[in-house]
Amino acid sequence: MMRVLSSLVFICLFLVACTEFQEPQLDDEKIEIFIPRDSLVTELSSQLFYWYEVDGALDYEFQIAQPNFEQINRLVVDTIVTETKVRFTLAPGAYEWRVRAFNNSSATAYTLYRLYVDSTLDLSSQEVLLLSPADKDTTNKKNQILKWQSLYNAEYYTIDLAAGNSFGTILNSWSPVEPSQNINLDEEGNYLWRVRALNTTSLSPYSERSFFLDTTAPAKPQLISPSNGQSLSNASVNFQWLHYRMGGASIRDSIQLATDSLFLLIYADAEVRGTSLVVDTLSSGQYFWRLKSIDKAGNRSPFSSVRSFQIP
Repeated sequence: MMRVLSSLVFICLFLVACTEFQEPQLDDEKIEIFIPRDSLVTELSSQLFYWYEVDGALDYEFQIAQPNFEQINRLVVDTIVTETKVRFTLAPGAYEWRVRAFNNSSATAYTLYRLYVDSTLDLSSQEVLLLSPADKDTTNKKNQILKWQSLYNAEYYTIDLAAGNSFGTILNSWSPVEPSQNINLDEEGNYLWRVRALNTTSLSPYSERSFFLDTTAPAKPQLISPSNGQSLSNASVNFQWLHYRMGGASIRDSIQLATDSLFLLIYADAEVRGTSLVVDTLSSGQYFWRLKSIDKAGNRSPFSSVRSFQIP
């Protein structure tokens, strides 16, 4: 249940201000690196960069430079992350990488490490890092672009696409040179895809992911209260409704409140998780309300029926 209160907004702003004022200072903190170790020399192109969490940090700034930060030929990576681990595929060469933690009022110093990636034609220990779609994603788009990070010593890639939960039956296979592949899907359901890199002397292990295609819109929600034409005794309105889950998919609802039956004059338009909403900021007058449901894939139901109510 959600309450829309002007006093609550003030309290929230006050609490945010207090939180910022009391926020932990990170100036004297130091980021400890887990892997890779400093000055590592490796033939593995795909690297996991992993550090320990800093208490009070909101995000981390992560950068990779080639060959170093004092004489940068190329800033390979410059990103902000909330997690304490990232994966990247690097071409052979000398690198420096660094990370620092920060919040709204302070930041740690950078922790800087070196990394050296040697050249090799052997792909048997290399990993293809998949980019999109995200693993176990749910989507309503029948056209998908499968993407992954390129390996410098790969001549081409092989991709397999399967339906269901195993690669027992392959729907299609491709052998692109570039690290992406367009696919078109006809039926809803779970899909698996996997990629490996190849050259004339070796091949990498497969990297695989799954995603779910859902193109069916949820059923329109059913309004419960207030009833149509109801005259309320006060300005506090408790909106209640039912929505219907299909196949266990998560549902959120979009509620619209207007002062006209055509919804040209929208008073409020918000997404709500749950099946109720309390609003107590309405002035006297007639109001109209309706909802539609949105599932995890982004499919939207038709609008519900429209109801009106009166506040004296």
